Amino acid sequence: MEKLTNHFNWKLAGVIFLGTAYFLLVGCSKQMNADDAIPKKTKISVRVDGIDESIKNAQGEAKASASSKEVSAKEVAELHFAGFDASLSVDHELGTAGGRKMIKSSSRKGASKQVMGAAMDPGVKYRLYLYKADNSFVSSTELTSDVPAEIEVDQGVDYKWYALSYNNSESPVDVNPATPTVTSLSLPANKDILYDAGTFSVPTGPTPIDVPVSIVFDHMVSRIGIELNTMGMFADMASAVVSVTGLSAYSGTFDLASGTWGTLTAAANGIDWADFVDIEPPYADRKIAYVYTPSTAAINNLTVTMTDLSLNIDDNTVRSFSALLAATPSVFTFNVTPVVANDHRLLVNLIESPLTVGGVRWGRANLYYAGGHNPYRFHHTYAHSSERNTFFSFKGLVPQSFGVNGDPCAEVYPAGKWRMPTNNDLMALTGTPPLYLNGQANTTGATGGLGYLEYTNATGTAAPYPSNDLHFNYNGGSLSVGIFEGLLQVTFGNLGITGEYWSSTNGTNILGLVGLGGYSLLMTNTLGDMMEAELLNVQTLGVDVIESPFKNVRCVRAN
Repeated sequence: MEKLTNHFNWKLAGVIFLGTAYFLLVGCSKQMNADDAIPKKTKISVRVDGIDESIKNAQGEAKASASSKEVSAKEVAELHFAGFDASLSVDHELGTAGGRKMIKSSSRKGASKQVMGAAMDPGVKYRLYLYKADNSFVSSTELTSDVPAEIEVDQGVDYKWYALSYNNSESPVDVNPATPTVTSLSLPANKDILYDAGTFSVPTGPTPIDVPVSIVFDHMVSRIGIELNTMGMFADMASAVVSVTGLSAYSGTFDLASGTWGTLTAAANGIDWADFVDIEPPYADRKIAYVYTPSTAAINNLTVTMTDLSLNIDDNTVRSFSALLAATPSVFTFNVTPVVANDHRLLVNLIESPLTVGGVRWGRANLYYAGGHNPYRFHHTYAHSSERNTFFSFKGLVPQSFGVNGDPCAEVYPAGKWRMPTNNDLMALTGTPPLYLNGQANTTGATGGLGYLEYTNATGTAAPYPSNDLHFNYNGGSLSVGIFEGLLQVTFGNLGITGEYWSSTNGTNILGLVGLGGYSLLMTNTLGDMMEAELLNVQTLGVDVIESPFKNVRCVRAN
């Protein structure tokens, strides 16, 4: 009996053991299947490669106009006001901070395509919206341009992403958390909307897999920049009163999935002097105000009105055009058709007005070379100067160097508006040698013992300029010129005694001079004004280099 009982117990124990093992195996199998059903995680690494700054093809180019006068893009319309002239033009030259470089576009644009891009400024915020390929929402993450970012995703899944930025430190709009699959967003007006989109697939693997996502933003608006430029008046702007009308900004709906705009709504967009910022600080001779618009509708009669202007001139005083502009404001009108992703610069170049004598429009003061920013300038006052940067060789571009058949006046901003006078321009002042019977009326005088000559029948604006007499100082010129150990040696003299000014005309046997000579203008209190010929030497220095004396240069308008 005991044997039967033991035998039964062993069988029972075996059954229990086998049953327990079975349930353990089944449980483990179910757990393993459940673990396998949980997707493995990995991370995508997100970076901003830059902003596509390539110019898009425009359907219609912009125009600048004044009254009924219109010119196509990059041509210049010149206007004449009481205090200054103005040159209007339209182009795409707004530029980018930090320059441009070739960068690889994102997958949305084609993986192998190279575009001209600019780096995004540090601290700019953008948002990455992440969806699965079936359009189910995954995440929306705010990121910063210069901070590396990682976002967790599942292995073995296909994704699509969208990126949005206002190109500043503001937080871009998020999707509605209640309906995150609705990708149409309401965007504010007058923002530089940047956008990119792409897709990626995450492979599976035993270890975390890094999936890179590189963003190259596109501008989804056009940027219109209105530039006021006083480089042609050789001075920084101290203050102004300016208003802009006829230009609207737009808010609207933007669809992330398609990358297109929906309904646009015009928004109030007044621009005044406070909106203009310096382009090249610390210089204040170029100021610009921006408007960003997704609209591609033609903008007609965009009007910039200036009712006051003050400049900081080179004797540390302020030249004010308040009286002239209060009486007759300067009005500049532009027409432009915006192209999304393009820059449109509406440029107002203000240019110092000339004085006209004998049909020739003369600069009010002498040319000098300052170097650096805006290097070629006219003096603002009638002060005498013996500074070496005011004396040029015949057709020399830079003081203290011999000429290479150049024209320093043509280098004055805006380039090509001025030129050196010809011998005929000078003789329109002096009359024809040798008798000079048909010369212009002039007077001579002295300031602080330093002589000058003025043509008193000039026409043009007086105040706020020193006068409307065409004034030439007796600054003298070079007494001796030589080369010692390869260095140019020039001695100057006759300050206050003679006025010596180059023409651009040379020839052989001119005014009785044997050999190649250049025309110039000579002025003294004793002789008045007369033409002079200076011997030019092109043999000792090489081809296209002209050895000559050094004199002042007074520019005339080229057109």
